[in-house]
Amino acid sequence: MKRLWDVARATLISPEVIAGLLPFVLLAYWPEPAVFFTEQFGGDIKWALGAATIPAGFFVATYQLGGDVISPHGKRRLILEWPDYPMLKTRILLALVVCGFGFLLGLAGLYILGKYHLRIGTTLIVSGLLSSATSLATVGLAKWKIRELFRE
Repeated sequence: MKRLWDVARATLISPEVIAGLLPFVLLAYWPEPAVFFTEQFGGDIKWALGAATIPAGFFVATYQLGGDVISPHGKRRLILEWPDYPMLKTRILLALVVCGFGFLLGLAGLYILGKYHLRIGTTLIVSGLLSSATSLATVGLAKWKIRELFRE
């Protein structure tokens, strides 16, 4: 039950979700940035293509950092005996899912922007970027914290 609660909390109330929803809130209350970026991306779709595929790179970086966190070497192997290690592993896996979802959001936004030139396309691309970047940042912070705890 504890693990299920942790997964629900990590997927509903997390920095990644907040970062992913922020562009939609901005679109609703302050649409001018979305209009500006839609015009820029619509003028040259290469910019939108680049922005939409950046989360794929974030996925790879999250995978590498997450592997370092949940597959430790040397004296950091003690973390495998930690009682909350399964929660840490779940968070790393959720970070990978968020990065993959961010990539899919970017592709959906690229399609909408290229076909219909709507602001929601730009918003989807930015949402995918922000959620994936936040996911990578949280995994990076976890790695820093582990290095700090083991005084490396």
